[in-house]
Amino acid sequence: MNEFNNLLRPIAEFRGVVVSLLLIVLTYHLKEAMLFLPELGIALCVFFAVSAAYYAVKAFRLYVYHRSLSSSAPYSLESHKIFKSDSVYFMGKGYEWTAEHTKRIKDLYDRKNTVFLYASKFEKKFKAWLLIHKRKLVIAQLFLFFNSYYILNPFPPRNQTGTAAIHAIGIWEGEESILMNIDATNHILVVGGTGAGKSCGFQVLASQDIESGRPTIGIDPKGGFKIFSAMYDAAVRNDKVDQFKIIHLAFPELSSQYNAIGSYHRVTEISSRITEGIDSEENFKQFAWLKSNFIAVGLHYLGEQATFDKIKYYMTRCDELVKSYCELYIKRNCANSEIANDTLNAHLKKAMDGPNRTGHDSKTLKTVTAVNELIAKGHIADNPELQTIISYMHENVMHERKLIRNIEPILEKLTTGSIAQILVPDYDDLDSDRAILDWGQLLTDGEILYVGTNALGDPTISSTFIQILLEDLMNYLGSVYQYGKDYGRLSPANDDKGFLPKTVALHIDELSAIKTTAVKNLLARAGEVGVKLRIYTQSHADLVNTLGSRENAEAAIDNFGAILMFRVNNWNTANILVSRLNEVTIEKEGKVFGFSDSASPETPEDFGSSSMQREEADTRSLLSHQSVMSLPTGEAFLLTNGTRLEKIRMPLIKVKVGVAPDSIRQMIDVMKKNDLSNVSSDSYEDTWFKAIYPEFTHGVSDEQIDVEETRPSRPDKDGYFPLNTMTGPLEAEMEADAAEFSIHSGET
Repeated sequence: MNEFNNLLRPIAEFRGVVVSLLLIVLTYHLKEAMLFLPELGIALCVFFAVSAAYYAVKAFRLYVYHRSLSSSAPYSLESHKIFKSDSVYFMGKGYEWTAEHTKRIKDLYDRKNTVFLYASKFEKKFKAWLLIHKRKLVIAQLFLFFNSYYILNPFPPRNQTGTAAIHAIGIWEGEESILMNIDATNHILVVGGTGAGKSCGFQVLASQDIESGRPTIGIDPKGGFKIFSAMYDAAVRNDKVDQFKIIHLAFPELSSQYNAIGSYHRVTEISSRITEGIDSEENFKQFAWLKSNFIAVGLHYLGEQATFDKIKYYMTRCDELVKSYCELYIKRNCANSEIANDTLNAHLKKAMDGPNRTGHDSKTLKTVTAVNELIAKGHIADNPELQTIISYMHENVMHERKLIRNIEPILEKLTTGSIAQILVPDYDDLDSDRAILDWGQLLTDGEILYVGTNALGDPTISSTFIQILLEDLMNYLGSVYQYGKDYGRLSPANDDKGFLPKTVALHIDELSAIKTTAVKNLLARAGEVGVKLRIYTQSHADLVNTLGSRENAEAAIDNFGAILMFRVNNWNTANILVSRLNEVTIEKEGKVFGFSDSASPETPEDFGSSSMQREEADTRSLLSHQSVMSLPTGEAFLLTNGTRLEKIRMPLIKVKVGVAPDSIRQMIDVMKKNDLSNVSSDSYEDTWFKAIYPEFTHGVSDEQIDVEETRPSRPDKDGYFPLNTMTGPLEAEMEADAAEFSIHSGET
């Protein structure tokens, strides 16, 4: 049996090393006794030395392989070394998964081979003894050694978040950089449980998008430290801070302003975006849609900018809107202004003070009566939109308010408190230096947008805001597809339709925090205008809940050109990947022995034996569900091209010291504090990063770090950034985040 099929055998090469060394000693000291010529003795010593080296290399290689089956060092990558390419993503280090790896993982779990997976009794007792006595000076040094990943440490730290062997079984042939074609894969689905590495994947992919100059949108419902710091760091290193836009509901004073209903191609888009956030029965949702559309039509005719506060105001004051609409309609359409004024004033004089018994304002009713009279006498022309506005006066106000009660809480939340600083921009404040988000400028000019919605603080507002934002983006993309990439811009129209100047990367984390059909529509149609989605979710159930049904979820999965799956805890979720793989044939070798004896004295044969080697075949899936559910943190399976499966380790990005405005530093400090508010360094004392990140465990403060203020250098295409490239967040903060993230896989 060759070495590739028998990797779990004892390391017999050590015997070859020992024998070769003994022969060197014997040959050197006894060459005269064996009557060897001096030259022959030296030649034999050299031969045995080469033999010892050969067996030593083979033994060491197999030793490392056996060691890696239970323990692997973390894999990190400095941010300035992130791969930069317009056509491919660097996904990490790994190898292509084949039937050979399926066989190896099966053999590893055989009863006779579990010694490679589990710690021995001696190792457990020895490490427990070190932990108890580690306060002693000498024992403390031993504790640090045996808690490190030094190659000579026979008992390295074992993975606590998964099985290291799943990746280790492929490193015998060696790892390589895994690259994924961006254009061929279109959309990417990233799946993983809490703490499995999705945020790591978000950082790696979003950073590469920013590095390559693609317009990048990152939607982070949690609004946490890791994703923001990685995106801001990439923007600083590429001299794109001025193009970095922030919308964070927890930090409205630092956010760009955004009117999600301010731009539209059809007036009906306004009400669709607003009512998308209502979680109620369809009938009541339609009433809310009609009411908000009524207000939107009125504001559009009056030439007023639609905002959430105006929609909220007119929800309970529709009579004012009707009166203003009718007065403007008379002014615009009646050729004889004298007749129009006389008719209107004559009816207003008959109006009483206050509302009538239906709840409508008496002056508004008289204004409507004047309009109808002018239409009847032929002084103004009738209009379907006008009749829609006037028809409101036939409704009972109290009954109508009951029907639209479900929309008022949403509008109240979107226009109350600090969030109003973002969603209700003041277009008349010309002295304000706060940018107002414009999709055309962001997507066409290659800008960067980070959206944090503080889902942990207010999940309702977070979900509603993301829904409205995605609906607004979807409507803009639809207009671009129909009318060209310069739609809505002051620049001349372009003949090229359907495509944006550059591929847009849209990253959406925590899909479970979103309940909207916008994701489904984006998956089905956004690719046609150059928008690539990267969806991050925890389970198959999240897709079902977000998209409404299992059928919609399966249809959405079919739109993904690549699936990146970290550790999951659900069979159905793992089946998203496993069900798409081919079945393979796994050979199993066995030996059959037999013997027989003869008691007959008449035959010359007293004893007979036989031995056979039998090979059986077993058909199974290329990858098992258990393997997906046992991945260590930071490791994943990548499925591309329909059937190409690769096992990868994604790097933890290490951000260096950089320059950031004080306001951004304060924002980062708050984010980091929220991430680590209930965690002390003592909690990490006995983990791998005590040796890897001593700065964190020894409490290095930000003041102890020197801040270097140099301009970032421009890299060549498809190259790496120079070592002196500067970054955004502080190094100590990112190291602390690395400790919290606690990846237990990779290389030093």
